[in-house]
Amino acid sequence: MFPQFCEGCNIPLIETHRLYCQECIQINIRNTKLGNWKSELTHGYHIDAAYSLLWYGDIVHECVHALKYLGSIIPVGQLVDAVTLPIIDADILVPIPLYHSRQRERGYNQAEVLAMVLSDRLDIPVNSKILYRTQWTSSQTKLDNIQRKENMANKFMCPVEPPLKVLLVDDVLTTGATADSCAQTLKIAGATWVGVITLATPPLIKG
Repeated sequence: MFPQFCEGCNIPLIETHRLYCQECIQINIRNTKLGNWKSELTHGYHIDAAYSLLWYGDIVHECVHALKYLGSIIPVGQLVDAVTLPIIDADILVPIPLYHSRQRERGYNQAEVLAMVLSDRLDIPVNSKILYRTQWTSSQTKLDNIQRKENMANKFMCPVEPPLKVLLVDDVLTTGATADSCAQTLKIAGATWVGVITLATPPLIKG
């Protein structure tokens, strides 16, 4: 009922925009231009390719927060539309799952919402039933590299034979511990190639 205003320049937003106008997004986001940066991941033994579209900064943080806690898909769609997506040969997009109690509490899985956005742009279907999280895990944010790997070990299950080429989807990629655990599970179940694509990554962490 009331007009929304851009948080960057304060102009009225059109109906299909939220938080920021497309011009402010274009000016303020930083495209990683990383390509496949799998070799830079601390934990990427089972991952064949890793793509992150944007460096994690203020605007990206706000859009990810809106996706993760408010269920707002529009700002993320604006971010995706502001970058050139890589060409990826995959059969299916698989969002990294939340534990069922956390998803019930939140009402949705933000990785699944992002996967639906990417599906339209990449022309790759989404399947959220291939991979399950078997245990609740604490947040990775304050864990070191070794703790991240231990926290994610053996926490996923693939109850069906997956397609040969699977592209995992998540909001943010740091060391790759979560994606690597998922990739290991999918390969044990029969996948021959597993990549991961995320909206963003913090400044590159090597080691």
